[in-house]
Amino acid sequence: MYTKFKSGEEVTRVGKMTLEDLGSILKNFRKERGLTQKEVAEKIHVARNTISKWEDGTLNPGFLHIYNLCQAFDITIDELLGTEKKKYITLIVSQDDIEKFHTTIQKFEEPLNN
Repeated sequence: MYTKFKSGEEVTRVGKMTLEDLGSILKNFRKERGLTQKEVAEKIHVARNTISKWEDGTLNPGFLHIYNLCQAFDITIDELLGTEKKKYITLIVSQDDIEKFHTTIQKFEEPLNN
């Protein structure tokens, strides 16, 4: 089961997403952007009632339409589906800082080894 959410909220999901869940998510993104179903339909070249069926959870949009919806909403597929993305950072550290860090760690390790 999924929790209905607005975009930008962090949500932990367990299990499979239903079409109803996806429809609710699509509707939230559309409304947050102030778009009508007709406007979204025109942006991605489908009929308005297709958007309605996606939002009701009675029709699966398929990957190509998911991609087009993400383009129309200016979001990533990860954002749409609420999947986690691993975040990495790169540190640039001088050799002197590495040596100082190593020396500091050794000072803490000595009492533990005795």
